[in-house]
Amino acid sequence: HGNTDNSPTTKSDIFMRGWMDTNALIVKYGFRKENVETIVSKSSMMLREGTPALFKTASDMGVPLIILSAGFRELIHEHLGQSGINLRLDNILANTMVFGEGGQLVAFEDTVVHKCNKTLHLFPQVRGRLAGARKVMLLGDILDDLTMWQGLDVAASDVVNIGFLNKNGAPQLLQEFVAKYDIVLLDDAPMHFVSDLFEGICKIARIHKSVRPLSEMRPWM
Repeated sequence: HGNTDNSPTTKSDIFMRGWMDTNALIVKYGFRKENVETIVSKSSMMLREGTPALFKTASDMGVPLIILSAGFRELIHEHLGQSGINLRLDNILANTMVFGEGGQLVAFEDTVVHKCNKTLHLFPQVRGRLAGARKVMLLGDILDDLTMWQGLDVAASDVVNIGFLNKNGAPQLLQEFVAKYDIVLLDDAPMHFVSDLFEGICKIARIHKSVRPLSEMRPWM
């Protein structure tokens, strides 16, 4: 019988080894900085419709928007840039490439992000910047994303979890998504609902007498 232990620790160890091995291979085979732009420009990846509006609203309201991903920070940043979205590089928390003077990838930063360890505990410097957070809007498309807010001094009841169950998601996942996410959007849904909800919450917070102006606080991530 094979190892059937699917405990979080065991799964996390397996993914950690897999991610580290993959990163080592990328370094070994001579990845270069200029490859980032080429890969993104030739990729079929697309942002959800309405994503730029969400980023703009967050920027206009002065609300920090953080991306926590098991992907590569440089590729995510380049993809956003080619899509017309300007997001600070240090607001993208992901596997980070280290390039030498000649532009060749020489290493990855020590912090390895994989699907089973995505929490803000990995990034204490960002937790410090978000120390004033009182509310969190979390967007995810797998069940493991539900831990991404952990590391902030925020109660679970102050987190709004929005799950995207994509078309390629297994139908049996729907019941679990509905049980664990507060809101579930189906079939590669656009970002319009999230953007409208976020803007509405920010406007309510701004006019509510018991809440300070948004310029004086950082309530949402």
